[in-house]
Amino acid sequence: MGSGGDSELNAKVTWDYDNGMVLFWGGWPSQWYASTFTEGGMTFNCAEQYMMYHKAKTFDDRDSMDLIMKAKTGKQQKALGRKVANFNQKKWDGVCDRIVEQASFLKHSQNQNFMAELKATRGLILVEASPLDNVWGIGMGADDPRSRDPSTWPPKSNRLGKALMKARDRLLLDEGEEEGTKKEQGEQGGEGGGE
Repeated sequence: MGSGGDSELNAKVTWDYDNGMVLFWGGWPSQWYASTFTEGGMTFNCAEQYMMYHKAKTFDDRDSMDLIMKAKTGKQQKALGRKVANFNQKKWDGVCDRIVEQASFLKHSQNQNFMAELKATRGLILVEASPLDNVWGIGMGADDPRSRDPSTWPPKSNRLGKALMKARDRLLLDEGEEEGTKKEQGEQGGEGGGE
């Protein structure tokens, strides 16, 4: 675990200890990775479903809520989430980070393999190295040398990485462990996540 123990879990995950990062685009940290978890009597099949369901709920779009819960894949759920009625970007921006953090916490706290992988990132910065997304990701892939330098990332990017690190910190604190986003040896300015 942590360094690629399960090949499917880590298929698109790069553990870069030299730079203090775990870069991913897919694999276990992904919103779309199949991961059943529950909240309030509801069962979600991945973190993307949780996010899109709560997006529809935020705007009181019950039809979209139902369709999203019936959708089987993250791709389908995301497409449905883009069609939510009465959508307001400012309102969504005010709640979406907390929703994604909660989805990440539930996903990892209720699945032992995912929890072990996330806890193994302690002291490392989690980075969604998606060349297609410069909001939730960093707008570049793990093969781009700039992906190792947070100063080259777009402003306000890597929101998924930050949500995962907050979920990790909650898991560690729940077990009485030290927070995991601080570099244990004070490297890279002593703080992780670019917050």
